[in-house]
Amino acid sequence: MSDDSRQKRQRPAETSGSSLNTNNEKRKRSDTVDNVATEGTSNGSVSLAMPADDAASAASSSATTASNAASHKKDVWIFTEEELLNSPSRKCGVTLEEETRYRQKAVDYMKRVGKKLRLRQYVEIATAIVFFNRFFTRQSFSDHGNYVVALACIFLATKVESGVKGRADDLIQVDYALRRKKKFESMKALINKLRNKKKPRQDDPAFKEFWEQKDQLHIYERILMMTLSFDVRVQHPYKSVMYQVKNIMDNAEKSSGSEHTRQQKAHTKQMAQYAWNFVNDRFIRF
Repeated sequence: MSDDSRQKRQRPAETSGSSLNTNNEKRKRSDTVDNVATEGTSNGSVSLAMPADDAASAASSSATTASNAASHKKDVWIFTEEELLNSPSRKCGVTLEEETRYRQKAVDYMKRVGKKLRLRQYVEIATAIVFFNRFFTRQSFSDHGNYVVALACIFLATKVESGVKGRADDLIQVDYALRRKKKFESMKALINKLRNKKKPRQDDPAFKEFWEQKDQLHIYERILMMTLSFDVRVQHPYKSVMYQVKNIMDNAEKSSGSEHTRQQKAHTKQMAQYAWNFVNDRFIRF
């Protein structure tokens, strides 16, 4: 089955009457969603069919043992090779090759979403990738789709790094542009109507689907934070790399003076690029 396959949720009955505008519709919608639908991973459709509160509680409970024991340790997110090889996904029958492939596909997807939204690759997207990899040290790919978790990671990372609440409709629109191209135009038209405060048709399939996707995004943001034990602090190595490179260049100029040739500077810059590449590789390797 394709990545677009997912279990359709039953929405609460809509309030009848054509006089309701979009803002009233938002206020009347319940925060509780009947079922959580996840995006299918490349090995087939994976769905988590349970009430939203139960889904969030289940995700939190599955992480409780690990998080409670390690929440007060500074190295809570440092794992041994044995722990990584014995991940929750492995215990559920997902092979190392499959898990690595799911991670790599999600990283590529997050980078493409970030590029579309003009997010900083080395800030918001890098943080989202860290959130994603941490999430699946406590959760299994057999229970959660990699793309829906990836989108939630970007949603949370924009808040953490930018201090600005990310717009769910932007993420949904980009997701459709990248993965659901046949439905993109209808979804784009609907989102534009909502942004312009125009009332969409109640029988528009895109209207129902939009709210399903938006509910799913908010639910998974909650599951993500619970799984991470609300630890959203991420310190990236980019600044340290550039600081060390600058020190090397300064020391080389002091020691050699005018003899510090253009070729030596070029070598130092090349070394900096190699170091930068090694840091980038860290985000796509398991």
